[in-house]
Amino acid sequence: MIHAPMRSSKSVDCLDLLIVDDNDLTLEIIAWSLRDTDISYQLCSEATEALQVLSKIIPHMLIVDYHMPKVDGLELLEQFNQLPQSNTCATFLCTSAHLVPDQLTSLSKLGIQLIDKDQLCNKESLLNLVLQRGLAVNGEFCGPKQQGMEHLLQYSA
Repeated sequence: MIHAPMRSSKSVDCLDLLIVDDNDLTLEIIAWSLRDTDISYQLCSEATEALQVLSKIIPHMLIVDYHMPKVDGLELLEQFNQLPQSNTCATFLCTSAHLVPDQLTSLSKLGIQLIDKDQLCNKESLLNLVLQRGLAVNGEFCGPKQQGMEHLLQYSA
């Protein structure tokens, strides 16, 4: 299990981003991409660990890998949607596989957006996704907005 610190200048009840992926290399790349930002984040390598975090705090944005052992990403997101206030979180399912129409319909019904694994592992694409599609839904970062927002905006151009 890889744990990144929940980085926030505010209270621990605020989390910008939770990413769940069973691939340690992917989590390391994400941690590296987010290290110099003001985005508060947590990385989980298992669905059960993520559900524990989600039972305590609802992030602004949740990105879940589709193909994981024990509980796959879609199952995790279905369980997440049962939690109170889950509708305040932008949810994304990440995969490099092609999904069949039934799977795409399920995602659409749950309000889950599909993203490619390459977007997650590319710093510029990840920051663009977080800034434009995720946190834009909820308005602001948990981290210090006055400092740091400017250097993040360069990635959204």
